[in-house]
Amino acid sequence: MASALALVLVILLASGEDPRDVSAWIRFAGIAFLASLIALSAALLLCRMRPLFLRLPAAAGVPLALLTVASLAFAETLAAAWAARELIPELGLNGRPVIPLALRAALLALLGAAVALRYFFVLERWRAGVESQARAEMEALQARIHPHFLFNTMNSIASLIAIDPERAERAVEDFSDLMRAALGRRASHSLGEELELVRRYLAIEQIRLGERLIVRMSVEEAPLELEIPALLIQPLVENAVLHGIQNRAEGGVVTIEARREGERLRILVSNPLPAKGNLVAGFGMAHENVRRRLELRYGRRASLRAREEAGYYACELSVPLT
Repeated sequence: MASALALVLVILLASGEDPRDVSAWIRFAGIAFLASLIALSAALLLCRMRPLFLRLPAAAGVPLALLTVASLAFAETLAAAWAARELIPELGLNGRPVIPLALRAALLALLGAAVALRYFFVLERWRAGVESQARAEMEALQARIHPHFLFNTMNSIASLIAIDPERAERAVEDFSDLMRAALGRRASHSLGEELELVRRYLAIEQIRLGERLIVRMSVEEAPLELEIPALLIQPLVENAVLHGIQNRAEGGVVTIEARREGERLRILVSNPLPAKGNLVAGFGMAHENVRRRLELRYGRRASLRAREEAGYYACELSVPLT
């Protein structure tokens, strides 16, 4: 609508009208009102016809859309001109043929619609490209699995087969669910499903680390039905086990908290600080992975912050509930 008003103003200025002439501004107001009416009604009509356009190929849909806008502009200009002949003499329509005026309005509407359709086509192609790139990057980040976890899990399962077959079977099932989530096509799932994957991951690591790994999980106040990116919390928990528990002879406590705070979900994962010199290669990769996926999904509406305090390393996630 703003573009239509700008076009009318340009035409008026280019026509050589005296800006001090009041009747010129009355004509501008009348034409601007008509242009706004055409733009608004054309937009509404095209929106109502959208299901039809989606079924048609572009070679047929674009000409039909342009013809629709031009026909609407012709009909509305014709009706407005006939009505304004006697109501608004300042428009100067008395004695002037109305059909050529309506044809000029239809031509201008046709050109404006063609420019608008081209703009929206380019915008849609750009948006589709950005979404495709973001989706590919999200899938690549989601499928990134640390080899050490694969090897450690298989070794743990192998060691259990002879002494505790039932526990080995449960570990295989947990491992299968983790692989299905990591390699699957689902870009998101519920918070409850994510926390279940975390529990399965920790059950596998419990086999290997035994009593050295203590887990404290507090998720009773969390909105478990909330959709979040798949494998958003599990990499942070894996990072906590790898860097905060595995290299400590005495082990330690991994704390996982999730709760609603107003219109946001707050998730906290903390672990003991690793001893200096005991950092495993790849420290920080999980954080960057999660941070990038948050950016792709939520933009600036989500955040990941890390801090050190009282001998613990904590990662705090904050995502919107809507």
